[in-house]
Amino acid sequence: MDLQALQANSSLHTHTVFCDGADDVETMCRVAYEKGLAAIGFSAHAPIYEKTGWKTNWHLRDFAAYTAEIQAAKIRWNGKIAVYAGLEVDFVKGLIGPADFKDAGLDYLIGSVHYLVPLCGAHFAVDGSAAELERGIALFGGVEALVNAYWDAEEALIAEGGFDILGHIDIIKKNNGNGSYFSETDPFYVERITRIADLIAAAHTQRNIAVEVNTGGLNRGKTTEIYPSPALLRLLRERNVPVILTSDAHCAEHLDGNYPAARFEMEKAGYL
Repeated sequence: MDLQALQANSSLHTHTVFCDGADDVETMCRVAYEKGLAAIGFSAHAPIYEKTGWKTNWHLRDFAAYTAEIQAAKIRWNGKIAVYAGLEVDFVKGLIGPADFKDAGLDYLIGSVHYLVPLCGAHFAVDGSAAELERGIALFGGVEALVNAYWDAEEALIAEGGFDILGHIDIIKKNNGNGSYFSETDPFYVERITRIADLIAAAHTQRNIAVEVNTGGLNRGKTTEIYPSPALLRLLRERNVPVILTSDAHCAEHLDGNYPAARFEMEKAGYL
């Protein structure tokens, strides 16, 4: 699977009814084909209960049925659109990570940080509601401590590896519209994103990973810009880190959602 060949005309970060998506595999394939995409990849939220003991309603429940349906779709859509089977795997240091699924027989893995675990042990969802963010700030004892914990988790994910695509790298900003919690121009934040860009560049040299340019926040009205931010995207380009455009689609309508806006930012950063 050549990620670079699919850089700007595919949708490899998608979710279906097998996890928390609204549409089935066949509908997603049909709409992707109608939209003229070169490829579609399915990346259900990997099961986490066995590793963490956490019960959710948005992770994959039937891995065998999921992979069987995608394999059938590969045959049905052969010659029309490329279909790939993947997973989006949560990384929680010491509990679960992409490496746990390296032998699952999939085409690719997305590594993402959705959860942080403070010292008290109560896990917190980074991409939850504003109320959940407030809870996280309280758990970590302040905004800067929470933000640093997030970037620490991203660094640990990059160090551990096991993934092909790094998912929504700065999703910590999801509820930070207009800098309501922290400023992305503060020295501490600029230092963190600069360091993460350096680490990603080193990891790419060793393992040939890519970073997704993710329009999911825009598609669902949760952010006013892509993940990663234009500033972080420029840092990645300066370090020759490859990126791949994704929609993080939870419904067929969003399979290429806000791609023109994302391509504009990619072009400004020097990618296109």
